[in-house]
Amino acid sequence: MDCKKIQDVIFNFVYGESSEAELLATRDHLEKCGDCAREKQVIEKLLDKIKNCEAQETVTEDCRDRMLSKIKNSLAGEEPAS
Repeated sequence: MDCKKIQDVIFNFVYGESSEAELLATRDHLEKCGDCAREKQVIEKLLDKIKNCEAQETVTEDCRDRMLSKIKNSLAGEEPAS
């Protein structure tokens, strides 16, 4: 599995919804790729913070994707896209 494919499956992995084959391939990739392992940690921390918020609201997939993109850009030192 490569970094691009991880982007497609990382949320399933974090939520524990991966197939057995996907789980093994993702674990293997995360053990070898520090960048993707750090991204997984960021996602887990973000989800933990969201879970601990008092107000729980449903977020659309588009909103989640935009939010993660801004977080990634900020971690990479880039200016956020408008």
